[in-house]
Amino acid sequence: MRCSQYAQYQTHCLSGLFQSQEHKFDYIVPFPRVRNTKLQGKRYLELLMLSDVVPAFVELGKRYTSYSLKLMLSLSSIYAQRMYEIIMMFYGRGQKVFTYEVSKLREALNYPPEHDYFDFKRKALLVAQQEMLQKVNLHFDFTPSKKVGKGVVELRFEVKSAQDLINDDVEADLLLAKTMQPHEVAP
Repeated sequence: MRCSQYAQYQTHCLSGLFQSQEHKFDYIVPFPRVRNTKLQGKRYLELLMLSDVVPAFVELGKRYTSYSLKLMLSLSSIYAQRMYEIIMMFYGRGQKVFTYEVSKLREALNYPPEHDYFDFKRKALLVAQQEMLQKVNLHFDFTPSKKVGKGVVELRFEVKSAQDLINDDVEADLLLAKTMQPHEVAP
């Protein structure tokens, strides 16, 4: 569609909206000014945002997954990359434990449907688990949480960062120290 055709289409749509007195709308241009500048050899994009739209953009930031692109790209397995995205979606919202349907997970990882669960576990999940621990320092465990017959249909994931693992070790040591008698503590 050419610009002139688009403008005609846009005008037609707007005139259609005004013909009906029942419908109301409020249209805001979120960035009334976008400027490209060059400063000390680097290009910058300057955006002027209206204060009316700031709350909407803040809300957008809360609804989308945030993760390190550098870490994600350091993963060589496509399954590890996609698992990293999925895990960070939950972990970023503070959910360190979550469940995921196996069929949806296989689809999200684009794993071939003709392979059984045990191949999926061995070739995708365990590979992703090992690679994420080595390269991203993010540990996840998964266990079947729902079965139909002998088939696993849902997995329970538990995610821990390196810091979470350290905190767990410190808590375990503190608990052990509380149960020890004074003569059991080494000088």
